[in-house]
Amino acid sequence: MLVPLVLLGEGVPERIDSGAAAGYLWLGSMGGLIAHMLWSRGIGRLPVGASAPLVLLSPLVAAVVGVALGESLNLPQTLGFVLALAAMLAAQLDAPGWGKWIGRGLR
Repeated sequence: MLVPLVLLGEGVPERIDSGAAAGYLWLGSMGGLIAHMLWSRGIGRLPVGASAPLVLLSPLVAAVVGVALGESLNLPQTLGFVLALAAMLAAQLDAPGWGKWIGRGLR
């Protein structure tokens, strides 16, 4: 997906030697493989109720990194960030008595 943009911005490189190609292949494959293995191993050790809300973590981290690099969030983006953060945190809370309340409503 990035190749057309790079070609438009940078043009075609004069040459790509085998060392550079091997380096890109190594960084791309090993970096992706290691990150995926660690994520899968960590998620597999968590209960479902704790791991499901972690899907919200990726865009939150991306937003924080963007703001740290000088980007800004407009009002709807900020509200979405706060809502996603609140949902992630609320999902981690243990609500005592919640099951009893639900159970009464089902009878």
